[in-house]
Amino acid sequence: MDSSQQIHEVVVGVDALPESGPALEWAATEAERLGCPLRMVHAVDTGTATLSRRASAGATELIMQAGRDLLAEAAAQVASAHPGLAAAAAVTAADPAAAVLDASGPHTLAVVGSRGRGGFASLLLGSVSLRVAAHAECPVVVVHAPSQPGEGLGVLVGVLGEEDVPVVRFALEAAVRRGAPVRALHAWSAVSDAGHMVPMVDSLDEEEREHARLLHRTVAAAREGLPADLPGGRVAADVVSGTAAAALVEASAHASLLVVGAPRRARVGRLGQHLGSVVHAVLHHAHCPVAVVPVG
Repeated sequence: MDSSQQIHEVVVGVDALPESGPALEWAATEAERLGCPLRMVHAVDTGTATLSRRASAGATELIMQAGRDLLAEAAAQVASAHPGLAAAAAVTAADPAAAVLDASGPHTLAVVGSRGRGGFASLLLGSVSLRVAAHAECPVVVVHAPSQPGEGLGVLVGVLGEEDVPVVRFALEAAVRRGAPVRALHAWSAVSDAGHMVPMVDSLDEEEREHARLLHRTVAAAREGLPADLPGGRVAADVVSGTAAAALVEASAHASLLVVGAPRRARVGRLGQHLGSVVHAVLHHAHCPVAVVPVG
């Protein structure tokens, strides 16, 4: 996925109101920017909610009706704030993460909140959000609650290597839609790269220049095919010393959106894949919404 024109629908998981409010609003706003419809998904795991076979049918219907009522309220909020936006809603009897994954595809953008109503207050990110971010085949945006206002702030993108061209491309297009600048950030550590040996100053300088060249090559490749003078999307390419996770979390305090890539390595079944340590860290600690873009 390397073009916003391929996003045909925004799918948002709605768990409860007002907890899902920030994610719902973010998704509706982005659907408007993209000019595509919004689909709201609410999942009910009825298997753990019934007490007996005799009561199961009635209890299931009550639970499903509560879900429909919730989505009706969510749809009313969207219609009030975004008149004219095409929106659909569906209640499904399934695991919440599986419901969002099933509703998503290669041409969707999935949006989830950081925690549902069942989460503990001390946890910054719930298991559903992590599972969706780890296993979706499309970009996933995790919106922390409450989402910090991002007006006037740029888009931050973390760049590990040249395989992150689609990640930078996603960030550029998100910035164009917002009329905002982009900061492409690449972090490296001389100590970790060299092990226990401290390299000479000349070697460090050359190493830093090589990291800078890598970053600029990646940004240049991502800009191919885009207008030379982007309306927004101005790019600042920064190489910093330190760990990627710490650098991105700190920089996210000055961004409206943080974009990172998640390599799709071999997995064992749908739930056998895990996010890398950098992505995991920023999902938990970033100060703004985080977009996780599949790579490879």
